[in-house]
Amino acid sequence: MTKLILNVKIILLKSFKTDISTKIILKGIIMPYINITAAKKLDGCTKSELYQKIAELMPVLPGKNIDNTLLSITDGVCFYMSGKPNDGVFVSVQLFKKSPEESKKEFSQKVYSVLKDVLKIDEGCVYMNFSEFENWASGGNYF
Repeated sequence: MTKLILNVKIILLKSFKTDISTKIILKGIIMPYINITAAKKLDGCTKSELYQKIAELMPVLPGKNIDNTLLSITDGVCFYMSGKPNDGVFVSVQLFKKSPEESKKEFSQKVYSVLKDVLKIDEGCVYMNFSEFENWASGGNYF
């Protein structure tokens, strides 16, 4: 009798966890992580403006929004391109699950515009990549 009750509890717990994971994924709570690395030294106001403008673009990527975006900005980095110093910016976008190609294309174009506007940087000095993962953990939950 004890073994049967224990097995039922385990099945219920597994089922409950799956339901929570599914709800979290469907609500788009799985955050994107964006890391912006810039050669220029940026002041606090510029970093805040970058965060706000890029976070506002997140709905371009399905299931993403300003509330679930984690964004880091690293400035004052020494970049070299073709053996010469470069005043570039590198943007790394990490996503849970695959996003449509058109959404990524639109997002990258809009990010380029924001960087050009806020940092006064030539688009030719902006580099970006997208990494899409099948595995993600957030808030102690593994998906």
